[in-house]
Amino acid sequence: FDRKGRIGGYVERVRRNEAVYWTTIDPQQLDISHDTELTAAVRQVFFAGPVDVSWEAGASYRWNRDFFRNEPNFRLSVQVGLPLGRPSRDAGGVLATSEKGREDGAAPSAEGTKQ
Repeated sequence: FDRKGRIGGYVERVRRNEAVYWTTIDPQQLDISHDTELTAAVRQVFFAGPVDVSWEAGASYRWNRDFFRNEPNFRLSVQVGLPLGRPSRDAGGVLATSEKGREDGAAPSAEGTKQ
């Protein structure tokens, strides 16, 4: 993470329909395994003036989807965001602050308000 943006990735394993598996599939001792998905992805956000541009590319594989078949899945997404009602970034990508609110856009604390 720096003034230009951030880049990263993730790996995720999800088991789905566990209640159905344990109450329906397992008691019948069918030769069917859990509905499980494994996903890996990379993503990046970069700041272009007041605009945030992000992309993500990932792949997943789901074993025994709904206890019937295996299923691969691929995803590529691009998003462009323009924050409204939030402090803007300066040319270097740093959030600007003001007396009205904090850097993260939250309301000022009671200490910072004038009576």
